[in-house]
Amino acid sequence: MSRMVGHVLLGALLALLPAAAGNGNAQESPFEALIGGWNHIDTGQNIDVKRNGDVWQTSGPAARVAGTIDSGANFAFEGVDNNHKEYRCAYYISFLTDGTTNWRNVVHTGSWLCPSGRYARLAGALTAPPPNVLSFAGTQGGPFNPDGQSVRLVADGNALQWSLLSKGPDWLSVSPAQGDITADGSTEVKLSLLSAAKSIAPGTYDATLIFRGASLGVVQRKLHLVVTEAPPAPPPPENPPPRSPPPAAVAPDQELPEVQLNEAIHELDALLGAARGRVQVRVAGGNRVSVGGRYRFEAEAIVPGRLVILDVDAMRHVTLIYPNKYLAEDDIGRIRAGRKILIPAENYPGSLRNFQAVEPLGKGLLLAFVAPEDFQVDRIVTNRGLRNRGFVPVGDGASYLLSFVYQIKTWLAQKEGTGGELQRWGFGVTAYEIVR
Repeated sequence: MSRMVGHVLLGALLALLPAAAGNGNAQESPFEALIGGWNHIDTGQNIDVKRNGDVWQTSGPAARVAGTIDSGANFAFEGVDNNHKEYRCAYYISFLTDGTTNWRNVVHTGSWLCPSGRYARLAGALTAPPPNVLSFAGTQGGPFNPDGQSVRLVADGNALQWSLLSKGPDWLSVSPAQGDITADGSTEVKLSLLSAAKSIAPGTYDATLIFRGASLGVVQRKLHLVVTEAPPAPPPPENPPPRSPPPAAVAPDQELPEVQLNEAIHELDALLGAARGRVQVRVAGGNRVSVGGRYRFEAEAIVPGRLVILDVDAMRHVTLIYPNKYLAEDDIGRIRAGRKILIPAENYPGSLRNFQAVEPLGKGLLLAFVAPEDFQVDRIVTNRGLRNRGFVPVGDGASYLLSFVYQIKTWLAQKEGTGGELQRWGFGVTAYEIVR
């Protein structure tokens, strides 16, 4: 999806604006009711209306909600198209009894084709900003620092329901454990140490919290509690009091624990086993590369769709390889059956014609998927923010991969019984190694 440049004042978006010269009588804007994602029933293209006034369109140019509304319309957005020309789309939008909306194009200026027709509301996706590891430390019996933290859960797009999948450790309170989030809104989940934490023996204790959106998105947060021995009894007053030992060092955030990677691949095999081999990805020239060596990825599929390639390196950092920011906006990872793709390709900008192998040393995995066109890969897995980061690891590899698996499981459940739902998928796993 393409995101506008700049913002408009929310107040201007909600106001009932008087008619501008030549515009006749404007209708009341349904902006509040439109906040969230909408899927065009005939084409599968998406429009996301953000609370701050941004308008994102699948393969579309930058846009924002307009401050004035044309005669006969009740909603409008405008921006600059891919040829740097201004355009404007004004609609009369009606809300139908089946929950869909009908977008009737009233005014169209510029070369961008304003999409019109019926749109169905998309499910909101559950996300959360860092930190991915929440740490507590203190001496046996307390006090602990901090004694509480929080996780901010965010609805990306439409309103959603969420719930805590894992109970959590006995020494922690999680409140609330479920709830609702408004479109593009957020909620704070408070994590508080219980009195049971004071009776825990010295040591290091790790746990995991998993939050799930009702339709899309899984958020995982690791908990790390360090309990040190209580300081010795104070000496007689004439002697200076000893200093308490510092808390033990907090372990670094491991992006994707080995056990979770194995579980994810096992579940992907259970879901997409019949699609194994329909897409293949390899390191051109051989899957064993020396540090400093130059290499490319090569992918080929026997089914058409949306290609996604993930790299899980030896340290289990997860990186989105394809699609990436060097692809055209109207492409977003599409692949034709029998077509071979090189990454980097010859048409990538500048001197980017291959990658250079760097540490970490060891064995990694390439996960390749071909998803059907009606599977919303750009909602979570390949959203614009991830693509624009370039070839760097995602911030929370565990939650990212869990969300992808959950999205696949949800899509297959919705399509069950329609016939041939797995025939449109491709799945492949390839091992590689970085050596000295």
